[in-house]
Amino acid sequence: MLVGKDRADNERIIFAGLRLYQLYLKALEREINNDFNGKIIDWPTETKRYDTIEDFTEWIIKTYLSKENIDYIVGHSMGGLVALNVARRTSRIKNIILLESYLNTPSPFFRNIVMDNTSDEIISKILNMLNNERENYSEVLKNKLRDINMISFLNEINSMVNLIYGDRGINNKNKIKAELDLPVDLISNQNISIISDSCHFPMIENPEETKIILKKLIM
Repeated sequence: MLVGKDRADNERIIFAGLRLYQLYLKALEREINNDFNGKIIDWPTETKRYDTIEDFTEWIIKTYLSKENIDYIVGHSMGGLVALNVARRTSRIKNIILLESYLNTPSPFFRNIVMDNTSDEIISKILNMLNNERENYSEVLKNKLRDINMISFLNEINSMVNLIYGDRGINNKNKIKAELDLPVDLISNQNISIISDSCHFPMIENPEETKIILKKLIM
């Protein structure tokens, strides 16, 4: 998680889906440090006690949302779902950015972790990260995330929503939109961006394009 402020002194928060994702968000923090004075914050260490998105939401609100001005929240994977729920609980957030977060059970199109041509070194790092984090999450939470539907939440928030997804190598935004299977009346009002040559970890597979898109959305 990355917490910081913009030049207007509004607070910005980036949630990582797993604690070790912070290793890859640090580069983003350095890149935009002139405009984004932030720091990395981990998820709680006692995560086995957290069985629902609501549990994480409550922890975030109590621990970090004491300021009145919340400019942006950016969340990757599960972190995006928490960000969406946080926006549902408070009207003080202007904009949330969901990076590879799925509001309903993702179609098979999205269930690949990395591109086929991703280097063995990067794949090894990702798999080690996932294996190390697996024991920190309850089975209840894992099962709920497999069968989730938070689409209705888009109608329950006042925040702007931006969605970012890896393009799985096809460079076709219409295909991405179709596979997301979101209602047309909702998806037409959302800003969807795609990151080329990447899957679930665009910040690792295509960091340069990820930084460009995030800078555009949070500056």
